[in-house]
Amino acid sequence: MSGRDPVPVRHRLALTACLAALAACLAVFATGSAMPVQEVQLANGGGTAHGGGDNAKATAGGQPTRTDSATPPPNSTPKSTPTPVTTPTPLPQADVFFASVDTMKLSKDEAASGLTPAQIANAVAQSAIGNYVTNDVPMEYPAVMGQWTAAIRSAGEHVWYRMSTSQDCLDRTVYLAELHNLIASNPGYWHAGDIIDGDAENENSCYWTEHCGTRGPYGCPQAFNDFTSELTETEDAALAQLGLTGVITGVHSTDPGTATDGLLAASTVQSDHNFVTVDAYPDQGISDPATAAAKWINQLNAVHDAWPNAEVVIGESGYDLSNDVSDSTQVAVLSAEYQAIESAQMTWLIGWNYWVGAGDCADGGCVHLLDGSVAAGWTRRPAAATVASFYSAEGG
Repeated sequence: MSGRDPVPVRHRLALTACLAALAACLAVFATGSAMPVQEVQLANGGGTAHGGGDNAKATAGGQPTRTDSATPPPNSTPKSTPTPVTTPTPLPQADVFFASVDTMKLSKDEAASGLTPAQIANAVAQSAIGNYVTNDVPMEYPAVMGQWTAAIRSAGEHVWYRMSTSQDCLDRTVYLAELHNLIASNPGYWHAGDIIDGDAENENSCYWTEHCGTRGPYGCPQAFNDFTSELTETEDAALAQLGLTGVITGVHSTDPGTATDGLLAASTVQSDHNFVTVDAYPDQGISDPATAAAKWINQLNAVHDAWPNAEVVIGESGYDLSNDVSDSTQVAVLSAEYQAIESAQMTWLIGWNYWVGAGDCADGGCVHLLDGSVAAGWTRRPAAATVASFYSAEGG
């Protein structure tokens, strides 16, 4: 572990929960009043984008990358937003594993479409097969972000925020200021155990090519690492301003090349609380389960070899991004991959976000776990049970 965070995340989260419980009990004795049920759940629950890249995509170490639909900027940015109050089901304090399904094709791509609460709730309920569901709403839509947060909490899940901006090439200093304002202005959105990724796949923002040349962040590695570190610092500062603890920061996803070929700096990993988060699709176009499983084992080991003391999170994965595969092929390949990962006992692997839940082969690849539509509702493909079983085995 790094000098800054020598304690594994699972222990840190348990410690946070214990301190929160102690503080709540002391408050009861000080006031002589009973503790509300919701506060008890928070005290006991301590633990516990495909992301953003500001919509611009780059090639990730030769792997296929999925394509985001552009979200139009709103006509006006709401200054105040609803405050979700529902408390998620507490997570176990021991052996926490971040287990999520991504909602990007709806929460991000349809942020301006005016989805109804019932439509959002249906998509979230069908995506709730782990202990997290992602909220990928761009920062320009805080009220919509609040709707998704409320639905995720109502489903008993924690929120994994994978943020971005509709302003593709936004100045990085302005981005950080808007991120701070979003967090500080919406204290009800962030609960202990939630994850904030303030700019998923930020290396793919067109800001870098505009300011650093055709090589993007490789043309200005110091600026890229400074910004990535400042994402965590901004998240932490805004949460501290609100007096909130237990929210997980530093989970900032990048493509595999960024994480392993020298662009990501050791100082950045330390700033990110010793997390290395990777969005990877090494199995694309492979129909043989054993071959696909071997690809994933190699990918995970490559990240671990580059960062042997870090805790690794998979910020995105899904099968098959490249081809229209049958339900049975999707199940067979994912089952083989997950069995191989479980057998490898990678104790440093602490989280996994499946990209994507709701979707279709014409929009984001055939990785989707849910079939259907916004109008008709969503149902789970057979592979959803495969992913859920993997999450359960890993402690999520």
